[in-house]
Amino acid sequence: MNFLIDRECPRYVVLLATLNFVLGLYGYEFIATMGNPFMAGGHSQIITIPYRAVCLGISLYLIFCCRPNYVKLKPVIVCLIIYWMILILRLVYDFYIQWDFDIRPEGRNKVLLFFLCINLPQSLSYALSWEKVDYGKAFKYLALMLVSIAVFNFIFNPALLFGTTMNTDEALVTSDGRLTGGVALNTISFAHCGVALSLVALYTYNYVKEVNKYLCLFLFGMGAFIMLKAGSRGPFVCFTVILLMYYSFQAKQIIYVFLIATLFCIVIYACKDLLLTLVKDVSPVLYNRTMLTLEKGNLSGRDHSFEYALEIWKQYPLLGRYFTYYFGSPAIPGYTHNVFFDSMIMGGMLGVAMMAYFYWTVVKSLYVAMKYSSALLWIPLIILQKYLACQSSGAFWETPALSMGLVSVVCLLPYFEDNSDYEENIEKEESFENEESLSCIQ
Repeated sequence: MNFLIDRECPRYVVLLATLNFVLGLYGYEFIATMGNPFMAGGHSQIITIPYRAVCLGISLYLIFCCRPNYVKLKPVIVCLIIYWMILILRLVYDFYIQWDFDIRPEGRNKVLLFFLCINLPQSLSYALSWEKVDYGKAFKYLALMLVSIAVFNFIFNPALLFGTTMNTDEALVTSDGRLTGGVALNTISFAHCGVALSLVALYTYNYVKEVNKYLCLFLFGMGAFIMLKAGSRGPFVCFTVILLMYYSFQAKQIIYVFLIATLFCIVIYACKDLLLTLVKDVSPVLYNRTMLTLEKGNLSGRDHSFEYALEIWKQYPLLGRYFTYYFGSPAIPGYTHNVFFDSMIMGGMLGVAMMAYFYWTVVKSLYVAMKYSSALLWIPLIILQKYLACQSSGAFWETPALSMGLVSVVCLLPYFEDNSDYEENIEKEESFENEESLSCIQ
């Protein structure tokens, strides 16, 4: 299946635009996994720096070869631009003007690297080239990367199948027993790779014709297993919420969506002991961490960063105070582990309002796509996962998928609403592929 909007662009531009989109979603996780054997002694930069350079090169080329499309400048995109402007102005003010924000040189370099060489170029390049992405092939590339991550870890991480006692590699098992994806892939990111694999398998099972359903179920289980064994709570909650939305939105009518969501929550609450027992059997680490949260409110220090963000917001409610959460003196830039609290610090009430608008747009796009059974449903599914992931880890300024994802669901919304028959769309796209005059279709 292919889904390409601009069928008159050169073939190589389509390839670059497609790669740029996919790499912005799970490219780092893929290269961090595949390159793990070459990261001896924990030296991940031998792989990650060349990867970042390649991504930057692709982004810059797309920026300079693609013309801006001002017609697609919708209100939420305007808000995104304003959010970025506030973030950049705040960064410049904090780094070079504000006297009480003494940041370490390595911290400043890290932030500038993510801003100027990773997030902004990749986001801007997608905004200019979204019509040139072959979304059918993008889905295939994404699925292949996620499956490769899973298979690689099942082969080279014995703790995944046999427990932490079978593994002595500290790069694969944290001090508290959680599993990582290697030197450059932390336990939370590794778990989200499992979540994404399950979502891709779920989408394929329901919407892709002529596919082995048993294989889809197997991949769904494999992804869920990785998520559980990783032992992080955030991905587990993210996965549960997405499943709730997915099956609720299938009702297509708002009133039934709320009824199904309510019923789903009641069932989860009634069966919580059984579900927790199942989690305990698969991942005792995740079970113990979950019980700490439920019984003692343990959030692994996140509660302290939340309190810090609220204190700053109370003092500067309108415009915020710092571009990001920081700790120590001189400061080490970080994040509160929640993009709403980050927005409080950065942009006050305005920042929080815009971030809420972004989340609402992503959720709305998923509902619209499911209402019309769109062939592009996998995009809002993955983007929603990225946004929910930033409720417990990650920051807006270092996550290209947030800006890219928001642009994608906004620009592709008319295609989500296309309720034409799925098979008919596939046949139509394949006919274009066979025409020599349309050289941009692969």
